[in-house]
Amino acid sequence: MIKTTLKRTLSVEDLFQDYSQENKRGKASPAEEIASAIISNNLQAIVAPTIEQWLEQSSQAMQEHQVYYDKGNDLIILKIDANHLCIASKQLGTGHNNFIRKAVVIDSQSFEITATDLKLRHSPYGDVKKRPKRLIDTSFAHGLIQQINHENITTPPHYYKVIKDLPTPYRRKIDMQLALEPLFDDVSHKYRFASASQIQSFAFQLSSGLQYLHEKGILHRNIRSDNIAIHQGRVILMDWDTMTSKDDPNPSRRKFYLKDGNTLVLNSAQSESIQFGYVIQNWLHFYLKPDQGNEYSYIERDEIRGAPDEDLCLHLYDQGQRLIDGEPINAVFPTAVPTDLQA
Repeated sequence: MIKTTLKRTLSVEDLFQDYSQENKRGKASPAEEIASAIISNNLQAIVAPTIEQWLEQSSQAMQEHQVYYDKGNDLIILKIDANHLCIASKQLGTGHNNFIRKAVVIDSQSFEITATDLKLRHSPYGDVKKRPKRLIDTSFAHGLIQQINHENITTPPHYYKVIKDLPTPYRRKIDMQLALEPLFDDVSHKYRFASASQIQSFAFQLSSGLQYLHEKGILHRNIRSDNIAIHQGRVILMDWDTMTSKDDPNPSRRKFYLKDGNTLVLNSAQSESIQFGYVIQNWLHFYLKPDQGNEYSYIERDEIRGAPDEDLCLHLYDQGQRLIDGEPINAVFPTAVPTDLQA
């Protein structure tokens, strides 16, 4: 039984660029192209034969919304509709009780790639030695992201489904959530900032996106630098699956750890303003100390002394601190007017 949560049907014309017209495969087989698109380093040659064998023997037998998991080669294959398959491999990271993989969409008849630069987000597939994790229902958050239309907030996923009673290799069944989303250029906690003025621009953009959400009564509840993409010079707030509003029938309690060791309950616009202040100080840390730390590393004010653009860095630090101290976003960034531009 499949829970019907798909917002819209897939069509190549509506959702996917005509990748095959711009990228002729030449001598490479479809399986080799697929492996090259979703797997890094030197693993393509090892995994491509597995993909080719699967395409020849198993792909046509798949039912719509069926999921195939090859644990040995770490491949997930999803039949997203009658004409398209999603193939995902390389793990890009883990998110809110889910995994994120690099993915492509292929034509289920010709096996040609029809869309690239995608990520497949899915709930844990399970482990024979562990009890399966409780599936965190994101259908309410999925409804919220469909209402959002802002240039600094990610778009709704191309595909979203909750598949019930999915068989696993471990002789038991699980429920699984899958979402197919855009893959952006960079994540901000791994981005090399060119200048303090660039951070200033990104902070301004993020402030506009957050004010837009808060005016709609929506909380993101996970404002961290590893949930913020930088794509073609633009900040994009990702990871819509933690979003909530006052109408959420099953709101989960989420917390954020402060520098002083205390925890902040993420249940208000003010709590997200505080998180935003930490993001600014985290970006300054990575600007002045590249390749050091993680999304929880924050610059101290006295560490800014002597920076090439010291005055602007100090100004940005102080803006972040004002947010951390409880000032609202529109007081710290009064000219960042929320807009309704599509990402």
